[in-house]
Amino acid sequence: MLKVRAVLRGSDKDFLEKIDAAIQVVSGHGRKVGNHATALLPVIIQSISDHEILSLQYNSAAGTAPETRTIEPIGVFYRDDKWYLLAWCQLRKALRHFRLDRMAQLRRTSRFFEAHSLDLQTHL
Repeated sequence: MLKVRAVLRGSDKDFLEKIDAAIQVVSGHGRKVGNHATALLPVIIQSISDHEILSLQYNSAAGTAPETRTIEPIGVFYRDDKWYLLAWCQLRKALRHFRLDRMAQLRRTSRFFEAHSLDLQTHL
């Protein structure tokens, strides 16, 4: 990461510093990640940095009908060849993991939240 920081502009370095603790790779087996999940990452990372609330449709593992969720994103992590988002779910009023490949209609809301005392490293 130090080599990347060395070639970045000042504003990009500031952005990287802001989000560095919000991204973790826990484990993986080297399998290719789907394009859908990787396409969502820039929006999610920017929302984490800005403390912006996101809205999405989420398909649960149980296969029930998709639910609309409004979430406060905290961090993203990669585990077992899947990307996950750690976020405060306003519907469930609890901290939740959301698999990126189960998300649809992700959108920024232009509404913001106060930074949480929760962080990704503590949770993992």
